[in-house]
Amino acid sequence: MAEDSSCLLCGLLDETHDHLFFTCEFSSRCLQLLSDWLSVVIPGQNTVNWWVSMRFRSLFLKRITGAAICSLFYQVWHARNKCLHESVMVVPKIIIQFIRQVICTRIRHVISYKLQEKHSRLIRRFMS
Repeated sequence: MAEDSSCLLCGLLDETHDHLFFTCEFSSRCLQLLSDWLSVVIPGQNTVNWWVSMRFRSLFLKRITGAAICSLFYQVWHARNKCLHESVMVVPKIIIQFIRQVICTRIRHVISYKLQEKHSRLIRRFMS
């Protein structure tokens, strides 16, 4: 019996790592919602290379963006596995809400109270 190799999240193309994380419509929608939240344009292709080479306004913003991208990769993989093992489809908006919650909670618990004012403004923006 041949197994279907179609992407479980979009059903449009064969599921490869490149497709799942960078070109799948589901992943692309998640990345767009994440970009909107962070107010940073994140390219769908070469996301990791873009993050490494990108010059951010601050190291703080780069760290938040990196954490969000890593979380997104994990959440896309998790959504794919929920679909495979539990026949449950997760909505991109829910994934981004979860990432926002995790990042904001992490900021609250890790950030020093001796922040520069520019970081305080960034934190307020991310948490709103």
